[in-house]
Amino acid sequence: MRTTPRSAQSSGRPGSGAVRRRCGCRPAGRRPSRVGCSRRRWRSMILDTFATPAVWVLLEEAALHRAVGEPRVMVEQIRPMVRLMEASRVWVHVMPYRIGAYPPLQSMLTLMYFEDEPPIACSESSQVGRLHDFPTVVTRLQAIHDLALSDALSLTESLVPLRAIAEDYERHD
Repeated sequence: MRTTPRSAQSSGRPGSGAVRRRCGCRPAGRRPSRVGCSRRRWRSMILDTFATPAVWVLLEEAALHRAVGEPRVMVEQIRPMVRLMEASRVWVHVMPYRIGAYPPLQSMLTLMYFEDEPPIACSESSQVGRLHDFPTVVTRLQAIHDLALSDALSLTESLVPLRAIAEDYERHD
């Protein structure tokens, strides 16, 4: 992801209940939280307002095929992304299978740019996350991201697999 507002970032950390609920898992005997759903809706509304932050996503094609929840859940995740892309509210580039391994594949990388402060980067894996604010590290991570982005599908080309995969999930629902 290229840029994300701090207010739209998840407060859940790996292993926390918030992350388990967001992924559709919850401790036995616990019901889904309405608070978590309200927060997600609030964060998604940020992208529908006029003065929104720029969100630029490099999305691995495999993530679209890896079902998390029922097919209906996947459609509910992909369709709004397509709608936001068509409205030019977010920019999503799909990294196709044919590219194979690429450097950011090993973790999630978030690059954040601010009007009045230097950029920062956050790298996350399944077990650890790290905030990078040292300029040379941030510059190196930006270069890695930009190089990967050059191999990804264009915005227009990325809409094709997004729509096709959503339609495939709809047929299996």
